[in-house]
Amino acid sequence: MSSPSVASSDLGEDDNSLFAFVDIDANAGMAQATLMDQDINSNEHARQRRELLDLIIRLQAIGLGTELALPQIACIGSQSVGKSSLIESISGVALPRASGTCTRCPIECRLKRSEQAWEATVYLRFENGKSGYVGKTTEIQFGSQMTERMEVQERIRRAQLAILNPTIEPLTFLNAEESRSYPSSRSFSQNCVIVALSGNELSDLNFVDLPGLIANVADDRNVGDIELVKELVTSYISRPSCLILLTISCENDFENQGAGRLAREYDPQGLRTIGVLTKPDRIERGSEQPWISMIKNETETLRLRHGWFSVKQPSARQLEGGMSWSEARELDEKYFQDTAPWSTIEEEWRKRLGCSNLISHLGETLGKVILSRLPHICDEVDRLIALNASQLESIPPPPSLDPLAEVLQLVNSFTRDITHHVQGDPRSGRPGLVQSLVISAKAFQEDLRKITPVFQPTNRGDDAEAPDTPNFLPPGERWPSRSEKGLTYWLDDIVELAEGARTRELPGEFPFAVTEELVTRTMELWRQPVKEVFGRAERIFVQRLTTLVETHFGQHAHGGLRAAIQKIVLEKLDECKTATAQELNFLLDMESFPFTLNSHYYLDYKEKFLKHYATFRNNRSALGRSLRARPPSNQPTERADPLEVALENLRRAGFERLSRGDLVKLLPADFSQQAALEIMAGARAYYQVAYKRFSDTIPLAIDHRYVRAFERAIQTTLVAGLKISASDAHDRCAKWMAESQSVVRKRAELTDRKERLEAARMELMEVPGVVAMRERLSRIDRAPRQARSRTTKLPTSPDVRSSVVVDETYSETEEVPRAVTPVTVEAVAALSVYEPEVIHEISYSSPREMMGLRPHAPVFSPSSTLTPGVTAVPATPRPAPRFGW
Repeated sequence: MSSPSVASSDLGEDDNSLFAFVDIDANAGMAQATLMDQDINSNEHARQRRELLDLIIRLQAIGLGTELALPQIACIGSQSVGKSSLIESISGVALPRASGTCTRCPIECRLKRSEQAWEATVYLRFENGKSGYVGKTTEIQFGSQMTERMEVQERIRRAQLAILNPTIEPLTFLNAEESRSYPSSRSFSQNCVIVALSGNELSDLNFVDLPGLIANVADDRNVGDIELVKELVTSYISRPSCLILLTISCENDFENQGAGRLAREYDPQGLRTIGVLTKPDRIERGSEQPWISMIKNETETLRLRHGWFSVKQPSARQLEGGMSWSEARELDEKYFQDTAPWSTIEEEWRKRLGCSNLISHLGETLGKVILSRLPHICDEVDRLIALNASQLESIPPPPSLDPLAEVLQLVNSFTRDITHHVQGDPRSGRPGLVQSLVISAKAFQEDLRKITPVFQPTNRGDDAEAPDTPNFLPPGERWPSRSEKGLTYWLDDIVELAEGARTRELPGEFPFAVTEELVTRTMELWRQPVKEVFGRAERIFVQRLTTLVETHFGQHAHGGLRAAIQKIVLEKLDECKTATAQELNFLLDMESFPFTLNSHYYLDYKEKFLKHYATFRNNRSALGRSLRARPPSNQPTERADPLEVALENLRRAGFERLSRGDLVKLLPADFSQQAALEIMAGARAYYQVAYKRFSDTIPLAIDHRYVRAFERAIQTTLVAGLKISASDAHDRCAKWMAESQSVVRKRAELTDRKERLEAARMELMEVPGVVAMRERLSRIDRAPRQARSRTTKLPTSPDVRSSVVVDETYSETEEVPRAVTPVTVEAVAALSVYEPEVIHEISYSSPREMMGLRPHAPVFSPSSTLTPGVTAVPATPRPAPRFGW
């Protein structure tokens, strides 16, 4: 069978699938008979539905109405469309009608069928927060019970004044003189007036009357009320669990009434909107057909899943004449029976006319929605309980009765954590304290190598390239071939320096002052790298300590303990910093004069550098280049290379491993240049010794004098600084451990919320069969989706955001597929790869069987037939057309 063509744009964006199970066909006014239809007026059925409504009331009283998205009916409409008259027809009590006393806050009506005499009670409900978690919801009884209907209107008027003036004691308005007027502190309020009614002529029903939408205001000062009322209405109808009772006046075209546009915006498919046409007597003669088409749900753009109803309320003159509620009901029924074209409408649409039929439909639909939502409400309560528990755990426990011991415990924990970090934590990786200090020390080594003096064993005018890095230096270390600090010395520079330093030395001797001068020039540049490495270590350590202070004492900032600890820590750090700076200066001063007893290391490097410099210099001479040149391989015997002959003779003499390059070292040098090469080699060798020594000493000094010194002394310093042993230590610690009012309030809110959520869980668990129903729904939801659905081909346009999955599990009487369900592209992709084990279709004769109850167990539910694709309790399936505005 072909399904109706539904574009993704027709589906809307809100999730209304919760209401798809309600079996009120848009094309048919008479729903197929369900268990509910058969016993709608029976005492057993009324009792079952009453139990569900009472459960919702108790959950609302607990303060979870918004968080749990509890099902409710919200009556909306533009001003002057007869909405108040509709509410009066349903409830049987009059609402305030005087100028300035129209509905300015939500009025929740709780109707209860009772065999007792009629009575009414008014409550005020204040919610102490914004949407979501609203804090402790308070319901205050406003005055005593009333047994006269005429008293209710004035009581509601006074209750509304109390809601609009929350800073004034409510009893002030209850006991005020009737003629006295109070200027309201606000135009509208989201807090609620509750009117609880009971009597034997009432039906079990709960709904909320919302302020009428405003199109214009007479005073520019109140222009903000237009948006204020719209936001208030939107806060209700935007919830997917809210049934929208849309009131439309037949006096004006539908397009001119803002409530219709708002309902269409938040329920674009029309799945949870119930339309009500008021003032049918105001339709001009001959213009009835469009309204009749709406009742029959024939108007394509106004078709609703629940269809349309029409009611006739008393006129203002009739109300002023004292028409009773029962007389108004009779007038309503008589109007549709006697007035054309309503009286000639087909029989199947008669159930869409009159207030009694509307009330029956509202009660039936609300009961179904509540029943279907119960498993989801249970899941949401469990989720909120877990979330609340995690939030409670994030708040520190209340202060103990022994604040002194608690402070000492915090100090000990803090110092142990410092010791742990100072000793090194292998699990912390590179961000660890010791690891970061080691990285900083290696950067210090690199900085020292950049300051190395560079000796060029050729004259400045020779234009020779820099010598290569000697291969005898440690691998992995980068040494400069050109000094960035101006420490490059040429051979003739050293000769000039050495000749200028000679005084009374014997021939062939040069003063030690030359080497000392070269060393001193270099060591003066070490101060900056030392300053930088200490600065990095200080930043690393201070940052780590700041984090630890916040971790251990951050939650006690209000009482001043964190500030006291931070002050002591910073003072101790400054003390350690001063001592460390003195130590580093001392080490720098020690290095200002060359000295070492590491003779082997020094002499070994001096010899290697001397050979390296001499070889490089000789390689640049003409004879040196000749010695290093390779002899021609085809040279005739009579013209033998003299150098090869010399090398052959030396081999015969026992010098078997000599090469042409070795002969370069035999080249003579003049006295001054030879001495200069020795000075170069000595200064460079000493730098290697001092560099190795200094690159270890400085990080060790920082670690010992700064990091470890702080760790060794901090516990004693904290105990002394906090004056733990003083006589007033207990009072001081109690003040430090005092909590901020925000933390106290937060803990109280979460504790109160925990109690309310647990109370809600107990209420839900007492509903017969709800646990079994949750288990069955969970198993059904895991059934293979590919066995019951197919995916339409997705358009290739990048703008497409959703596709459609059409349910193909038909009943025997179905001729077309069921209503389509919107899913996202991501959901379609998930369906294509979701292949769990096959679960056979599960069929239940009723929700009682589904919930594991006996056939006559006391629980309200319609009959149903479930397939693996059902996630709520449906009525008997029937062919469903497209719905939507």
